[in-house]
Amino acid sequence: MSFLTRIFGMTKQREGTGNTESSAAVVVTNAIQDAASAFQAQPSSRVVVDADTALTCPAYLRALNVIAQHVAVLPFRYMWLKGDVYVEKEGDANHYLTSVQMMDNMSNYQFYFQLAFRTVHEGEALVYPRIVMGEVMEYVLCDPNTWTHDDYNNEYYINDIKNGVYGKFKEAEVLHFVWNSMDGKKGIPLWQLCQPALNIYATGDKETEKRFASGGNVSGIITNNIQQNGGGVGQYKTQTLENLADQFEGQQRAGKRIFAMGGDTKFQQMSSSSSDLQFTDQQKRVVNEIARAAGVPTYMLYVETSGTQYNTPEVAQKAFLTQTLEPMLKMIECEFQRKMVPRSLCHKRIFRFDRDAIYTLDLKSKADYIGKTIQNGTHSINDWRKKENQPTIEGGDTIYLSTNLAELGSDKLKGGAPSQPSPSGQEPGPQKKEQQRDSKGRFIKSE
Repeated sequence: MSFLTRIFGMTKQREGTGNTESSAAVVVTNAIQDAASAFQAQPSSRVVVDADTALTCPAYLRALNVIAQHVAVLPFRYMWLKGDVYVEKEGDANHYLTSVQMMDNMSNYQFYFQLAFRTVHEGEALVYPRIVMGEVMEYVLCDPNTWTHDDYNNEYYINDIKNGVYGKFKEAEVLHFVWNSMDGKKGIPLWQLCQPALNIYATGDKETEKRFASGGNVSGIITNNIQQNGGGVGQYKTQTLENLADQFEGQQRAGKRIFAMGGDTKFQQMSSSSSDLQFTDQQKRVVNEIARAAGVPTYMLYVETSGTQYNTPEVAQKAFLTQTLEPMLKMIECEFQRKMVPRSLCHKRIFRFDRDAIYTLDLKSKADYIGKTIQNGTHSINDWRKKENQPTIEGGDTIYLSTNLAELGSDKLKGGAPSQPSPSGQEPGPQKKEQQRDSKGRFIKSE
């Protein structure tokens, strides 16, 4: 027996009792109030997401992947100071680890991807440098929920059986990466920042799936049409309405689309349609909230939105690189630098991401970037040929500098050629007098 049966059981009345129109209206009103109370008493269909269920939202997962993939494709270097420049130190343990394999059971791409992914999603990540006989053997990325941090004693407790790391460690013995932090020690997970929007997404998605499964059927109550018969003699008894409701609900479940209902009854809908709930607009709002919290442009989430604050995707890409990716790279570099380089060698050893690789797949942006570095004198032609694994050429080490700038008062600004020094022991010869021009640029004949 459905909940409609229970509702109408509260308002039983005998047929032909001669109730007035007002009394019948009160009965129906009470039935509607009881129906509303029955709906409220039912378990809520609201969905509350957690760290795992948040990943079922495609827009949220895409935002994490965008950040993690940009970090993973950049080479991470450990370099020594040689002369005036930093170069990679071949043969050093950190050179092999940062270039080839940081962790024994995964590639460097996966290591950097997981490091960035967990840091943003969980708010923080922990890496344990496994050191044997004074040499770093690997960097172990600890699994989530296998470690805790003691804020008072500034110590870490790790129980990662899978990776073979367990015990109590000091601050200097681990690498702690924190994102969206209020104190630098405890990060705020991105899924918690997006939780209100993710709850709306999950609840709306569940409701949409349920409505598709039921064919869009609505909920409501069946009553006598008191506006037509005045609530007097001739109304259906409650038991009759119960049978009619059960018959109607059974035909809906059977998949019937067209129903025949005799007599003078009225159906009052108690559920809202999908268009009334604005599911589509809410989904767009969720994507915008995720993009805002993650710092990722909406076009990177493969969503068409209007009214964006960026005029072109190039401007949005630049904002993402400078406002989201660069802080992530700097945070990783600083943690490696302060924990893995002794204080006495901090000016001679550095960990750095090769940011030139950002333009690897964008050939036009890469060509523009290479041209500007050569024009500004920061790179030579051979510098870039080495990066592209091309043989060097004769004269390619020459540094070029654009001559658009000149010293105030120089001959270049006056439009003349720079004065050349006269040969030793010779006086400079007489200078040729420049012919004068009138206001219209015509030569004036000299007397």
